[in-house]
Amino acid sequence: MFSLLKKRYHPSNIYSIEALTDVLNSLDNIYYYHVTSETFFDFNVMLSKCYKPFPVGSIKQNHFFVDDSNPTTMCSVLTHDDEDADVNTFDHTIPMQDRQSFIRAALDDVTPLPAPGMKPIKQVELWKKWGPFVPEAARHHLCRRPPDDVINQVALDRSLRQQQRVRARNNNNSVTNQSQRKMTRCNGNNNNNGNTATT
Repeated sequence: MFSLLKKRYHPSNIYSIEALTDVLNSLDNIYYYHVTSETFFDFNVMLSKCYKPFPVGSIKQNHFFVDDSNPTTMCSVLTHDDEDADVNTFDHTIPMQDRQSFIRAALDDVTPLPAPGMKPIKQVELWKKWGPFVPEAARHHLCRRPPDDVINQVALDRSLRQQQRVRARNNNNSVTNQSQRKMTRCNGNNNNNGNTATT
């Protein structure tokens, strides 16, 4: 399936999600659907009220997991089939008999996950480096200019990093020069001692 999709979009110039959707859906036996950020929800908040997470460091290699929900949620963890099991209890705030109704109600009120977005430095690079290669009609949609505060902050961060590299380089050179001067003085003292002994 993916090889058929590649044959379609590799030779195509695509500058938007709409154009990508049209190209991928040009095959009769494939339907492409673009998943937006509104599709992803934060289930950790809901599930943390029902179950405890595994203890930190408890999963180190392949294990056998045996779950038992009567009377409480018990999880037996084994690394080998013939060893004694380490039993962990994962019951949390809401009792087992109330979880089904709680989860059904919680599914109607889950919190959407915020879209991670793009790092400021990548926004600036996309606009400055790749924008000139995109047709002007699609440039604003695909490689739009970031806000001035983002551009200024990226420039300031880059300047600070460069100053730090220069200071680190100067410090390294200073340490190297001091070491060389100490070695030179030591060699001079050794030569003087040798001359005195010869005299």
